[in-house]
Amino acid sequence: MADVKVKDMLPFRVSSIDELFEKRGLERGCTMLVTGGVGTGKSTFCLQSAYNSAVAGEKVIYISFEEPVEKIQKHMENNFGWDISKMVEQKRLVLMQIDPLELSEDVVNTFKKKDGRLFDIKLPFRPDRLVLDSLTALSSAFMEDPHVYRNYLAYLLRTLERANSVNLVISEARRSVLDHVPSGIEEFICDGVVQLYDIRKKDLRQNGLEILKARWSAHSRKLVPYKITNKGIEMFPKEEIFV
Repeated sequence: MADVKVKDMLPFRVSSIDELFEKRGLERGCTMLVTGGVGTGKSTFCLQSAYNSAVAGEKVIYISFEEPVEKIQKHMENNFGWDISKMVEQKRLVLMQIDPLELSEDVVNTFKKKDGRLFDIKLPFRPDRLVLDSLTALSSAFMEDPHVYRNYLAYLLRTLERANSVNLVISEARRSVLDHVPSGIEEFICDGVVQLYDIRKKDLRQNGLEILKARWSAHSRKLVPYKITNKGIEMFPKEEIFV
């Protein structure tokens, strides 16, 4: 696959997050890590981006390493009223499920052969936007070969970059709330990082979003409150979070 020299921008299409970037979106060829603790809405965030992008006419692929795609589709349609079935029927959105254990076995066996070829995920078309859910599940399948996982992840992200798609990859945070310490190789090799927080103050909880890195654009440094509503994630960039 030839390298793409000319790049353009695509919006996130999740509430008002694009306003937080000077260039109002994501650069084609970039990979954005979406990380956070359990229940912070990482999958909802990425599915909302995927669905809205398909509605806007993009070709989108969502790859799940965990939940069955039928379950994902049912929950998104019931919880948020998104007509995912229509996007699937129109072939704008493809939901794929890949067994991470089978993938890891293929990758490890290829590494052992040392033939210079790595295992690629077979895609039905060249997407404008691709989501991987999640790298945590994928890395768990490589527990006995962590060095292979690091090499494969770097290779996979370089492949996505050459495909000129906008890529969102999900990872479970392994850190205390608002105490940012890089939790894995993913944060270093991805082009950007969005952190989702679940902040508790006394008997109340509040969600906050922070952009930690975006190599292609200047961005807001503010901790922005958000809620998971019946329409998906809604952000409130003019409001404050007090911790």
